[in-house]
Amino acid sequence: MNDLLTATQAAARLGVKRETIYAYVSRGALPRQRDGRISYFRPEDVDRLLQEGRRPSLNEFGKTSRLSTLKDDMLHYRARPVSELVDQPFESVAHFLWTGRWEESVGWAANAESVAVARRVGTSLPQETISSDRLRVMLAAVTAADPFRSDSSIQSAAHAAGPLLRTLVEAMPQRSDPIDIDLASMLWSRLSTITPNEEQVRVLNAALVLLADHGLSPSTYAAQIAASAHADLYGVLAAGLGVGSSAVLGASATAVEAMLSTFGDTHGTKFVLSARLRDEGRLPGFGHPQHPQGDARASHLLNLLKPLAAENARLQRSFEMLALLKSRRLPPPNVYLALGMIADSSSMEHGASEVMFGIARSAGWIAHAIDEYEMGTIARLREPHRPVERGWPQTQD
Repeated sequence: MNDLLTATQAAARLGVKRETIYAYVSRGALPRQRDGRISYFRPEDVDRLLQEGRRPSLNEFGKTSRLSTLKDDMLHYRARPVSELVDQPFESVAHFLWTGRWEESVGWAANAESVAVARRVGTSLPQETISSDRLRVMLAAVTAADPFRSDSSIQSAAHAAGPLLRTLVEAMPQRSDPIDIDLASMLWSRLSTITPNEEQVRVLNAALVLLADHGLSPSTYAAQIAASAHADLYGVLAAGLGVGSSAVLGASATAVEAMLSTFGDTHGTKFVLSARLRDEGRLPGFGHPQHPQGDARASHLLNLLKPLAAENARLQRSFEMLALLKSRRLPPPNVYLALGMIADSSSMEHGASEVMFGIARSAGWIAHAIDEYEMGTIARLREPHRPVERGWPQTQD
């Protein structure tokens, strides 16, 4: 093996850390040969990476990652189908994304000082501030309250991630009593004025799990770019929330809320849908470019919501809408329609569905941040410019 390179030599040749070499190996970007416990690398494989002039760690836009992959229209987290995880606690799924280790019981404690700071800041917001805008302000407040936020070591990030999400949730104004201490129960109490039953919290937990990550999302890409430039976790979440608040991402669920809220007020469902199509040219909550045959996340949530419709008039109207539109050959419902239905049927504040998206997807953004910290190199965008077709925006994830 005299012509092979050690990990130290390969790292020096590429100008990266030894840890980055092993990250390349784990992604399949760099083959290795083993001699006992020592890894060796062919010079031509190392030179190939060097000549490519790009980081194999950061996905080109439109490719999946090792954290989440899309196979047969079903998301997988670290190679496990999301359908197997959807009934598990969101905390356990998030921990699995961050560490690769599964733990049945994961508890997060909020930082009391940061919660107090964020709540004081929150009291200065206008009363009409919607939940999604409030979440971004809460993030800025807890960022300022953390003197150790610049520690972007992998161990620190994985340890701080859970308490950060718990802090963001507990910092929001309480609107009802939580029925348990898990994050889904706590989040419900910050979004809805009614006390839920266990089945309603189960649906919310499922939504958080199903939305925890998506490697093809623009918001994930934004979080990766921020982390690759060594932004701290707060900066990564700010980048993700900023992109995620766009009209084709999390805010599309808020548009669904607005549409559903008009059902049954003055005019019938057909009138509302007709007016929406006339004014906007499209209906929010339908179609997804990454799931052209149907969004399995939406199907799962709609199946969970269906039994609850018997005792919920607003859910009944939403399912009547779906039945009405089924014959119109619209694209299949996406997960944002399901989020909007959860919010609309649960006396949640306007913008609540975008908060669900933000808290859920924060788990994935943090996982990708930890991945980027492990790589230790900065992303360089080299995509050539090409013409862009203009038209109505599509939901991207």
